[in-house]
Amino acid sequence: MASQASAQMLRPSLESQMNYQTQVDIQVQANRRSAEADARLEAIRAKNQERMRALNSASANVVNVVSEPQIDEQARNEALSRVVYRNPINAQTSTPTASVSASNPAVSVNYSPESRTVGNVDMARVEQAWLGWVNGLRSEKGLAPYSTHHMLGKTAQEWAEFSRDRGYTTHGRPGDGCIGATNYGCYNFGAIDKWFTERGVNAIVLNRSKHTENLGFGAFRCSHGDCTQAAIDSIRKTYNFFLSEKAYNGVHYRTMVNPNFQKMGLGFAEKNGTYYLAVHYATDLK
Repeated sequence: MASQASAQMLRPSLESQMNYQTQVDIQVQANRRSAEADARLEAIRAKNQERMRALNSASANVVNVVSEPQIDEQARNEALSRVVYRNPINAQTSTPTASVSASNPAVSVNYSPESRTVGNVDMARVEQAWLGWVNGLRSEKGLAPYSTHHMLGKTAQEWAEFSRDRGYTTHGRPGDGCIGATNYGCYNFGAIDKWFTERGVNAIVLNRSKHTENLGFGAFRCSHGDCTQAAIDSIRKTYNFFLSEKAYNGVHYRTMVNPNFQKMGLGFAEKNGTYYLAVHYATDLK
């Protein structure tokens, strides 16, 4: 009888230990998967930094400041989970058109220099916010401030909308071979210079500088009628990313503190919870 009673008393204890061990095993497996994911992410970050350093070195003897778009793994993964990629070759020959997003009122429409509005976003305010951040940085370094130019605002808006319509950002222009969502660092200055010239943007060459393009993208949310502040808050993340390049004198950071550049213009577009940013900088326009 005593032996039977002892067995009954031990059974719940053994079951509890087995349940506990199962929970421990599950947690160990989860931790292992998390560690593996962290290791993969760290490898991606290291590869991106190596690529950007190589671009920085390669751009040292180029007329313009070569600029690679923002590489933010979390924002990129969020964007890629929603974006349906178009054929990049066909996209480069297409004309950007206005589209309606049922999930977000901040819809990009064709750039209007008179109103400077893009859907429910006041582009003048967004551009001034970026200008203020960059000029604050330049002031700290004793550099002359940037001023906006409507022609650069127009070209930047065109490229932001073009990026939105094909679902990814690169510097590639039609026919220059820089196509595809993974061509981050492909920057054909001759093709881009021709693209600017065709749109009436003729910058002077000053100390081997002429013009450049910085691109970024990330997650965007807005549930209000006026999405201007949401746009400003979103692109601030891109600005902070560019600013972080100070640690290794990255291409975007060098653009913001380039003493030869004087003019800038900003473009912003949104689709399916992702924003596309383009900032065009130049010396002075003829």
